[in-house]
Amino acid sequence: MHEQFLFCLKEIRAGRDQIEIKDPKTGEIVNIKSTPAAVNIFKLSAQMLQVEQHFGMTPSARSGIVANKKQAQPEIDPRIFG
Repeated sequence: MHEQFLFCLKEIRAGRDQIEIKDPKTGEIVNIKSTPAAVNIFKLSAQMLQVEQHFGMTPSARSGIVANKKQAQPEIDPRIFG
């Protein structure tokens, strides 16, 4: 996903985010459409956000992570490890 996102971003930054549809007779611009890169970047960013939230990589997702308190371990006899 990330590699595809970077490819789409590269295309958009290069100015390839819109296609101008021209009238074949007059040459006037009739319509402007988004390229697949421009459409896909929104889908990919939403999918990556879902993955980030699932693995706790966003601030709001980290707030839901609960860690158990560490239990006190018994004192280790120094003769064991020197």
